Amino acid sequence: MKVGLLGCHGFIGSHILRTLTDRNIAVVGIDRYGTVPTWRKGIVPLYFNAIAGDLIDEQIFTETLCAVETIIFAAGNPIPASKSFDLLFGEELRIVINLLEFMLKKNPKARLVFISSGGTVYGHRSEGTLCKEDEPLAPVSLYGVMKAACENSIRVYAKQFGLKAAILRVSNPYGPGQNPNANQGLIPVVIKKLLTGEKINIWGDGHIYRDYFFIEDLCNLIAMIIQKDCEGGVYNVGSGKGISVLDIVKLAAAVTDCTPDIQFHPSRPQDLRWNALSIQKTRKQFGWQPGVSLVEGITETAKWIKMCLENPE
Repeated sequence: MKVGLLGCHGFIGSHILRTLTDRNIAVVGIDRYGTVPTWRKGIVPLYFNAIAGDLIDEQIFTETLCAVETIIFAAGNPIPASKSFDLLFGEELRIVINLLEFMLKKNPKARLVFISSGGTVYGHRSEGTLCKEDEPLAPVSLYGVMKAACENSIRVYAKQFGLKAAILRVSNPYGPGQNPNANQGLIPVVIKKLLTGEKINIWGDGHIYRDYFFIEDLCNLIAMIIQKDCEGGVYNVGSGKGISVLDIVKLAAAVTDCTPDIQFHPSRPQDLRWNALSIQKTRKQFGWQPGVSLVEGITETAKWIKMCLENPE
């Protein structure tokens, strides 16, 4: 078995890469950056040589993916509030269309696993509601609009041309290797600020709820999907639970034994009050469920960040 992995140096991509190579699955990894980011050097296997290239260039697919059986799309900009509408659609949506055309013409038997955003495509939901895959999409951010457009494009190619594709609507994965210096990724950012004594910025009153799950659980699901002849479709991937920003801070403070210094700011229009996913369909289809508790995952992430802080490059 050979797998093509787009975005192999990203947070999600690097963990997928390690999971697959640990299982002796051959991987062709492509990333726009030729070097591994500092925070992920312990995640990407030392022996692995990724192919550096811009995915907007269609030729890179022809040169690298003609012989793979599965293509995993884990590339793209991960920050829902960043970039302009034109740039988002000029990049990721165009890349997805180019990839679908490549598969149709040069590797029609390959299967696509597309990492979408369960945290943004559904839009506003009432507190306590778990989003289900068959519900209408109503994204309120440009990032969510773009992800929904990519999903629709994939569905058109699957229905009209028979391409096989699984769309994974991922909630909020976290874990080692996620950049704690970025503006996105609450758990690593909070842990790092706790360990360094920095102020923790919270937009709104802290009662924004999200669905967090450990990155290892996502990778195990993807490995299951590509190793079995599973049918395509749309699947939510998360914990099936919502937890508030303030509760995340409290948990991280308890794990690190640090006192948080919180600074509150006005709420932002793109921040949904509640987002959590129903994972019943995914559990039933693949026999999968998240295995790492939030406390266990935060503990592992804190160990990683502490190690990186103590051994800066």
